[in-house]
Amino acid sequence: MRLPKLEAIRTVAALYVFLVHFCYAWFPPQIGSAHLLLRFGQEAVMVFFVLSGFVIYYSTASKPDSSFGAYFRRRFLRIYPTYCFALIVTLAIAAAQSIQQTRADLNTPHVVSNVFLIPAFKWGYEGAWSPTFFGNLPLWSLSFEWWFYMAFFPIWKFVAPDRRVHVVGAASLLASPIYQLTHNAPALYVAYFLLWWAGVEIAREFIDRNSVSFRRQLPTLAYLAISVLFWCGVCIWHQVQGEHLSFDQHPFLPLRHFGACFAVVVTVIHFPALLGKDCRSITRVLAGLAGMSYALYVLHYPIACTTRWLIGINNPALEFPLYVIICLAAAYFAEHILSKTVTKLCNRPSHSKPA
Repeated sequence: MRLPKLEAIRTVAALYVFLVHFCYAWFPPQIGSAHLLLRFGQEAVMVFFVLSGFVIYYSTASKPDSSFGAYFRRRFLRIYPTYCFALIVTLAIAAAQSIQQTRADLNTPHVVSNVFLIPAFKWGYEGAWSPTFFGNLPLWSLSFEWWFYMAFFPIWKFVAPDRRVHVVGAASLLASPIYQLTHNAPALYVAYFLLWWAGVEIAREFIDRNSVSFRRQLPTLAYLAISVLFWCGVCIWHQVQGEHLSFDQHPFLPLRHFGACFAVVVTVIHFPALLGKDCRSITRVLAGLAGMSYALYVLHYPIACTTRWLIGINNPALEFPLYVIICLAAAYFAEHILSKTVTKLCNRPSHSKPA
C-alpha cells in the first residue's frame, strides 16, 4: 500500500537538499537573508533516515516469511543500480575537469570503500575510512543507510518486537561516547542507527493501530532525548575548552541530527494525518516525483553543484536551468529506465532446457 503523503515529503526533502547545494554553489553572494532558510540540509537528510526506516519495516512486515537472501536482493536492486550510475557520473565529471588529478585520486582503497559503502562520510566528522567518492558529498548518508539495512534484518528476525527499540537504543547510547572518545567510524554508525530505527517504530505502531501515539513512541523519544543531552554536553565541554564550534561540524552536527530526529517523531505524533492516504493535487504531483528522489539526491551534486562544466555556453540565464534539466533527466533515467531494467533482468525467471 502506498502512502502518498510520505512520498511527497520525501520529494520535498530531496528538492530542498538540491536547492541548498545549488544555491550555495552558484549564488552565495546573492543568498543574503535567505541564508537562514538554507541551513537545514542536514535536517532534511534526517527526514530521509526516518522515512527509510519506516519504509523498510512497512515493506518487510508484509513479507514475514522472507529470507535474508530475498531481503538482501530487494535492497541491493533498489540501491545499487542508481548508486553505481551516480559513481560513474561523478567519476566522468571529475575526469572532465582534471584527468591528471583524477588519476592520482583513483586509488584502490578509495574505489573499494565507496563501491562497497564502507564508512565514507563527509568532512563534518572525523574517523571516516575514506572520503565520499570524488567529493560527491550527499553519498555520505548512503553508506549509513546501507548498513542500517543490513543490521535491520537480524534484529527484526530474532529480537522480540517490544525489545527491539531497547536493543537499538542501548547500543546507540553506548556507541556515542565511544565515538566521541575514539572517532571510530563503526561506533558512529551504531550510534546513528537509532535515528533510522525511529522510523521503524513509527511504522510498527502505524501497522498495528493505523495511528501513532506518544505512549508507544515514548521509548524512542527517551533514547533520542538522552542522546541530545549527551551531544549537548559534548558541545558545552568543547566550548569550555575554548574551541570554536561550527554549525556544520562535529560535535554540533550530531546534536543537530539527533535533535532533528526527535522533532520528526514529535511531529508525526502530533500530526498523524501525515501518514494518511488522502491527499490533494499538489501532494499527488510530489508523490509522483518520489520515484526520482533517490536518484536526484545522489546525482545532483556532481552534475549541478561541483563545477561549471557547461561554462562554454557563456549565458548564465541558460546555463543554470540546463544544469537543473540535465540533473532531472539523469535522475529519471537512473530510476525509471536503468534501475527498472536491471531489476527486471535480475528477476527474470530462468528457463532451463528439459533433459
